Parts: sequence; C-alpha cells; structure tokens
Amino acid sequence: MIRNYLPLINPFVSLFVPLKNIIITLVIIIAANNAINAQAWGNMGAAGFTPAAAPYATIAVYGIDTTYIAYEDADTGYRASVMKFNGTGWVQVGNQGFSSGSALYTSIAIDGSCTPYVVYEDNANADNATVMKFNGSVWVGVGSIAFSGVSVANTSIAIDSTGAPYVCFLDIGNNKPTVMKYTGSSWVTVGGSDFSAGVAQNPAMALGQGGVPYVVFADGANGFKATVMKYADTGWAIVGSAGFSADTAGYTSIAIDTAGTPYVAYQDAGNGYKATVMKFNGTSWTPVGTAGITADTVLYTAIATSHSGTPYLAFADYSYGYKATVMKFDGTSWMDVCSPGFSAGTITQPSLAIGSTGFPFLGYEDGAYSDKASVMMLTFPEDVKNASAKSATGLTVFPNPNQGIFTISPVTTKTEPLDITITNELGVTIKDIKITADHATEINLDIPPGIYFLAATTATGKWYSKVIITLQ
Repeated sequence: MIRNYLPLINPFVSLFVPLKNIIITLVIIIAANNAINAQAWGNMGAAGFTPAAAPYATIAVYGIDTTYIAYEDADTGYRASVMKFNGTGWVQVGNQGFSSGSALYTSIAIDGSCTPYVVYEDNANADNATVMKFNGSVWVGVGSIAFSGVSVANTSIAIDSTGAPYVCFLDIGNNKPTVMKYTGSSWVTVGGSDFSAGVAQNPAMALGQGGVPYVVFADGANGFKATVMKYADTGWAIVGSAGFSADTAGYTSIAIDTAGTPYVAYQDAGNGYKATVMKFNGTSWTPVGTAGITADTVLYTAIATSHSGTPYLAFADYSYGYKATVMKFDGTSWMDVCSPGFSAGTITQPSLAIGSTGFPFLGYEDGAYSDKASVMMLTFPEDVKNASAKSATGLTVFPNPNQGIFTISPVTTKTEPLDITITNELGVTIKDIKITADHATEINLDIPPGIYFLAATTATGKWYSKVIITLQ
C-alpha cells in the first residue's frame, strides 16, 4: 500500500442552497433508547444503482431529502448523466448521457426552485467547461457551450441566493484556478483569471455570505500547502495566511457555515496523512479540534456544515480498507457518526451534503458494486421508523408538521406516568416532561431549529414516533 503520496485532484464541491427558499425543518424521533445509537447508515434505494461505473459522482440535496446525483456515465461512453431519488428508487433525470461527448469532473448544484445544474469538462469541445440545467423536460445549455475558452479540470459549481451559478475550474494551460459567474446572458470571469500566485492542485469552491466565492487549493507557491482565497470588490485576496497547513495538503475541500465561517479539510502530510479540519476565526486559520483527527491515513476529504453550524467530514478510511467513515465535531472533539467504515466496500471521491433537517447524505463510487454509484443517508432502523405498530393504541403526534406546538395522543389505556426526555443531536438533555400515558397532552417547545430526540417510557412499555417542526 503506497501511503506517501502527493495531493491528487479532487472533484468535491461544497453545495450552497439558499435558505430563504427552503423550509428548514427538524425531525424529532421519540426513542426509548439512546437516539444517537438508534441511528444507522442506510442505502437510499439500491446500492450500486447506476447502470455502469460512475466516476466523479457528486450529490446535491434540496430541502429535507430531495437528492440528485451527477456522474460520468460509463454506460453511455462516459457522458454526463443525472439521477434523482423518487422515494423508492433512483430514476433518470432527462436523457441518460445528455452531454455531447464524454464529461469529466461532473459536479452538481440545485437552485432555490429545485432546478439541477451540472458543470463538467466537455471532451467534445476541447475540454472546455460546459454547464447544463434541467428545464423540466430536457437538459439545456446555460449560456454558451464550452464557455471557459480554455481546457479545464476540477470543475465545481455553486449557486448563490439570487440563483446565479458560479463555477470554479483549474485552467490546464497555466494550472491555476479561475472562477466564472453566469449573469443571465453570459459567463463572466470573477476578478482576474488564473488568480493564484503559483500552480495549484485540487481547487474547490464554496460561496459565502452575499455570494462571495471562496476557493481552497494546494498552493504550489507555498510547498503545496493549503491556501484559501476569496473574491472582494478589489479582486482576489488571501484569507489569513497563504500556505497555512503544516505540510502538503491533499484532497482539499471547503464549506462555509450559515454564520459565514469557512472550514477546510485536507489530507495532512504534516500529520501522517490523516485528515485535518481548520476554520478561519476572522484573523487566522485554527484547527477544529486537533490536527490529524482521524485514526490513520485518509483518501479524499469532503466537508459540509449543517444549518445549525455542525461540521461533518467524510473520507475513505485506511483503517477500514478505505471504506467510508463520516465524523462530526461536537463542539469539543470529533466523533464518528455511527460506525466507522460503514460502506460495503472501498469508496472513491465521496460527496457529502446535509439536508435541511441536519441529516448527512453521502454519495460515492462504490468498489463493492463495480464502481457504480451508491448513496447512503443517516437514518433509523425499522424498529424506530415503524415503532407506532408496537404500542397498544399507537402513538400519534399532531399536527405534523407544526411550529413547535403539538399534541401527543394517549399511548396506553392505563393511567400510568409517561416520561419523555428531549435531547439535541449532541445528546444533551433539553427538557424532561412527565405526563400521563392515557391522556392526550399538548407539548410546547421553545427551542432553536435542529434535530431533537425524544425518549417516551412507562413502566410497561416504550414507544416511538416522528414529528416535523418548521420555523415560525
């Protein structure tokens, strides 16, 4: 196993979904046992659902769980294809293999109307960048086909709150990054093209507050350490210090939380090629937790933040034969999200997205299924999801959805105490409620949006249910 490798190209794209166009929800699961332990990673639909191998598979999630995946489709001569999960399985969106030729570095984003956009290196057009969107019937070009005017690699896409798409790519002629924006009529360069001081590897983009683009890359002018630049009115500027990582940074990825704080993740040559996550505190880049947070070497990093500001990190985990592991930061330290190494086989180029409930989704090229695409999500086992069937009279929460005020119906015909404990996603108890099991009871929760868990227990039984609470 070769473990002393240089940074490689990573197509990961940090997704941006405008908050004003999403109903932010939280899901409350009433669980008798520790709700965190009740969670599990499960496949969305079938594992390995694409017709053939699916390199550069990237996902985007709109709202709670509307999930799209874009990939280079080996079944169509490596043209671009997009599929959507319809609640039971994956279906093609428009024509399979809709690009005119093979498509590399496919990357997908969704606008506030749930319209998917895909960018790729267009082999039919001199390897220039092309963006297409689905208009409800067919895939159509966004502006000119092959608009970049130069051969590209590492394409990524994000969409701001006004619906304007931005793309980032590596200019193959100069090996430097460029960002372009679609104005509604044409693609224009954001600031100067090829804006890094030296050659770059693995550029990835995220949009900050006000649609400000941030780009992270391994910086050849600084020993291929990590550098982040953002566009300001006067041009591209370095965020903090250039080359802020301890050593070479591989598989760089970036996300920006709702407060505007940028996070970057990378394979850290200065810490045993483990993963390190850093954030910008307004003055300098500081480790989130400690440097080298993983148990061993990683391949790839994909970082995303929930709407509550929790950072999540996905990677191919050497400790588990390069299967998938996802971790999150609990405010003090990094913890595994359920079991590490949870995928069936090795993963390539993981893509991580967070739904508006805060649940993570992971897409990847699946080594257990001939490199076809698989998508997994954090879910709950069947005994939790279908738990109302266990109760004597059933447990009903209504209205559902609601804005924090709901009624729990009787769970038994016995007059006995019913204890409900409400915890947040970090396992911290928010509220304890004692009611009577045979009476309907109104619950009024004045708590922030997020994921909360409830354990409902009597001396004779345990019950489970689910409620969706929306912002007021």
